[in-house]
Amino acid sequence: MEHLISEFNEAIKDEANCYIENGLVCIGGKYWEPTDILKQFSETTYKEVFDNWLSDRQEYLLQIADEFLAEFNQQERFNKLKQCFSSNTVIPFVGAGLSNPSGYPMWTSFLKKLVIHTKISPETLDRKLDAGEYEEIAQELADQLGPIFSEQIENTFGDKKEIKGVVQLLPYLFNCPVITTNYDSLLKRCYDAKNIHFDEVISGHQASEITRFLAAGQRVLIKLHGTALSGKGRVLTLNEYKEHYEQNTVLESVIAAVCRKTILFLGCSLSIDRTIKAMELYAESSGHDNVPRHYAFLKDPELQSLRNEKSRMLGKANIYPIWYSGGDHDQAIEALLQKLGSK
Repeated sequence: MEHLISEFNEAIKDEANCYIENGLVCIGGKYWEPTDILKQFSETTYKEVFDNWLSDRQEYLLQIADEFLAEFNQQERFNKLKQCFSSNTVIPFVGAGLSNPSGYPMWTSFLKKLVIHTKISPETLDRKLDAGEYEEIAQELADQLGPIFSEQIENTFGDKKEIKGVVQLLPYLFNCPVITTNYDSLLKRCYDAKNIHFDEVISGHQASEITRFLAAGQRVLIKLHGTALSGKGRVLTLNEYKEHYEQNTVLESVIAAVCRKTILFLGCSLSIDRTIKAMELYAESSGHDNVPRHYAFLKDPELQSLRNEKSRMLGKANIYPIWYSGGDHDQAIEALLQKLGSK
């Protein structure tokens, strides 16, 4: 849990954790005479205070997770996911929401940043985004910007930003293949920082290799839509989606391979995109009862009708949402992951 030390160092400064009481200095529940503060603390004392803080924090997160499960009556669904997790059959599918705390933009924000360099009006962009036409507007931007489009992708997502947020919890929980549609290098660097290294990092267009690595049980990072540093195999524009999903069905083969495991979507909005459609086709052709069920930690849309509509849409792809409420996505996902990994 080394990634939480910086957060602990900030939290310990709060008045609730650092104050004077009856002439004694209290830090994290430990009391000292003022003169003791002048002495150098041992690593053992620091670790004891940190461990106490960590225990309180984990208890708080588990309480939040329990509230989510009760609020949406989803304890039984979560128990099914936990059984799969305990059997080491869960593969995380990581979306842009887990890269965002480190400073990488969401797709909508990235496209809006580019539109000012084109003849596309902000109103047209918003209208297409509201209609879910992400591939189409990305294609228009690429057509108008030319080489600048790839340069902007590399500048934005190729930068090695500081690792922050719940993504740092993944190496502790998932010593297995990881799938992402993100272009940034965050996941690889996150695992490397914990001395847990991927055997290979491969792009989605290398379908035959992905199937082989998965069959061998190796720990691979699957960059389903490519990377920021190379246009080869990258999937973002309408033409690129057509090439990789329609013309040669390479990525559909990858989806079929990974769908033999239970997938847990993290930081993904899960709109009706090509990945979901490919999973839907696979579930239909194989039979929903003949393939593993998949799960997703999703922000509650706040209306029962929207929740039901989203559930029905995802159910076609054999994906079952576990809802959370509140505005702090990162904390909510961390709470549910803590619950998933708890005894």
